[in-house]
Amino acid sequence: CQSIKTPADREVVPGREAGCSERRETGLAIMVLQEFESGSSASPELKAFIAAFRSPPSPIPPTDDISALSDKILAHAHGNEKGQRLAAIFRPAIDRTSRLRDEGEIQHSTYKVLSARMCAYAGMLEALRKFDGGISDIRGEGGDRCIQLSEWIYGYRLATRGSSLRGLNIKNEQQAKSSFQAMCGDDGSEEVDYTKWCDYLEG
Repeated sequence: CQSIKTPADREVVPGREAGCSERRETGLAIMVLQEFESGSSASPELKAFIAAFRSPPSPIPPTDDISALSDKILAHAHGNEKGQRLAAIFRPAIDRTSRLRDEGEIQHSTYKVLSARMCAYAGMLEALRKFDGGISDIRGEGGDRCIQLSEWIYGYRLATRGSSLRGLNIKNEQQAKSSFQAMCGDDGSEEVDYTKWCDYLEG
């Protein structure tokens, strides 16, 4: 499986300059070093969210409050109204970044690392919503915020094609069923929520 690594953990890959972003196609979907790369199937909202964090104001706001940081970055890039709308759409990704930083799971709390994490979690959130509510349901309003096996089997080809999640590399329905059981874990549940989804992609 695949991890999201910090710059301190990054490996220099032949043919790539230090400091650039890199995605491995082995294992799972997303590796973040410096910047998260959205796939071709990303929504305009996800692309706008990511673009905001690549063009922060100067000086960059303090990183001690992730929610306040994201609000300022999004408002600077897109204005208050659109910034607030994007923050609302991707709030679970912002909250996950904040929680993991507070729990010490994110070791390097620089702006580059935190923004890369947040953008990656936003990409994971959008992918889950495509499984759950439909390919155009970027707000997550059409589902129950979890993936069931039937949704996973129906949608994994569409949701991973042309996206940053194509590294899942599932070739057939049996592999899809096996990966779904791995996502569910050992707690007896038969659905995958956002936390399990991100944990699986990062594991």
